[in-house]
Amino acid sequence: MMKLRILHIEDDPKDFELIRQKVKSEGIDCEALRVDTRKQVLDAVEQAKYDIILCDYTIPSYDGLSALREIRQRNVDIPFIFVSGTIGEVRAIEAMRLGATDYVLKTDLARLVPSIRRALREVEERLKRESAERALRIQSSYFQQLFENSPVGILMLNDHGGVVSANKSFQVLFQYSQVELKGREIQEFIMPADKSEDSTRFFGEVMADKVTYRELQCKRKNGAQVDVQAIGFPIVIDGRIVGMYGIFGDLTERKRLESKLLRSQRLESVGTLAHGIAHNLNNVLGTILMGTKILEERNSDPNNQRILTALESSTRRGTDIVKEVLAFARGVEVERMLLQPGNIIHEIESIVHETFPPSIRFVSNVSEDLRSINANPTQLHQVLLNLCLNARDAMPDGGTLSITAENVFLEEVDPWMAAGAQAGYYVLVTIADTGTGIVPEILDKIFDPFFTTKGVGKGTGLGLSSALGIVKGHGGFIDVYSDVGKGTQFKIYLPASNVEEKKSVELGEQYVPEWVFRQYF
Repeated sequence: MMKLRILHIEDDPKDFELIRQKVKSEGIDCEALRVDTRKQVLDAVEQAKYDIILCDYTIPSYDGLSALREIRQRNVDIPFIFVSGTIGEVRAIEAMRLGATDYVLKTDLARLVPSIRRALREVEERLKRESAERALRIQSSYFQQLFENSPVGILMLNDHGGVVSANKSFQVLFQYSQVELKGREIQEFIMPADKSEDSTRFFGEVMADKVTYRELQCKRKNGAQVDVQAIGFPIVIDGRIVGMYGIFGDLTERKRLESKLLRSQRLESVGTLAHGIAHNLNNVLGTILMGTKILEERNSDPNNQRILTALESSTRRGTDIVKEVLAFARGVEVERMLLQPGNIIHEIESIVHETFPPSIRFVSNVSEDLRSINANPTQLHQVLLNLCLNARDAMPDGGTLSITAENVFLEEVDPWMAAGAQAGYYVLVTIADTGTGIVPEILDKIFDPFFTTKGVGKGTGLGLSSALGIVKGHGGFIDVYSDVGKGTQFKIYLPASNVEEKKSVELGEQYVPEWVFRQYF
């Protein structure tokens, strides 16, 4: 045990020495300082740290109650024991009220050391209690900060599934305020189709003292669906489960990325298949074409000629489809040149004005300083024309078709959207319509080969997949935004050239392949 430091307020040196020896005789190693004036008392308290204060009640120059009062006013929380021969019961009660720890009569010093020991134990216990309370406050503060600032939604429920509290992230995710959440039950956040199974089972398993993981379809305040990863674990107090914590993470972005990954895998699979059979299929179709030509020369019957002509047309169409599949799947190597995409857009504008119904209004906005790109003009023309035709079909009662082209700089490119695409300058071509839009259920399928919403004989389902293959082959990517009943936007990102274009490529009908008109007009 360390040496006990005692401040003794006593005017009689003999009593001071007697009390000091009494403390030492009881096995307490101590160091004591005697003071008997107000200045000495206050200076001692301010300049040094003492473990205990002993004080005579009656001091000629400074009474004990005044010393006690002034020490306590300075927030000095040291055990204070009166050791006096003159203190009575009434005065002792007043002293205790003012903050004295105990009082001992000088005629009964046998009580002094036990009183000192008890006072020191109380100080030690109080310090431990204050330390524990301080640690608990700190821990509670850490938890509160974690609860409020967590990027995932946290919900606290009672043992009946009622909401006790929810953090800001939960409020944002489900679009409720804290006031609106109070009194609601967990079942109110689960989509009706899942309510009978998942919400009841999820809450029940947690209340059975089991940490539970679920992917749930929940609903926001406005009724919109949101996919979440839910983790529930019980709140246990004194060995009894009194409720649960639910942690809810928004899976919207993960679902979107998974969908894009699956789409990319589907495209890769079809590309591998197409690459493997394309050449053999071209050989088969080539043989049919040659045989058709020979039969046309040898057979002059008009009926047979019509059949042979139809057969030749269908065969040529088959070879065109194979070319489209190859372009989509592997990006068939074609000659590229430095060109100004604005020229192709102007050519598309001419075709739209000549062939589209007058109920469709066309608007174009091409940046004057639009950068050049390295591209094949025929393929780029095919991409833009295909998207314009789709926009036309989405507006049977008319509407507005717009094409804009501008320079953009991308600091980074989402790898799920365009694997291998580099950050840098791009030419962004946006084709937008005010048509029927695309329902969310099929939005992720529109680039799949042979997927089409058009009737039999009205589309092969290769237009968008071919467009995607061409754009990817040029090092770019396509993003699509659609709102049912309001229209669709296709955003085509093409890497801008680092070489300044010396002369604009003039476009004419030579850049519109004959098969394109046979397919669409």
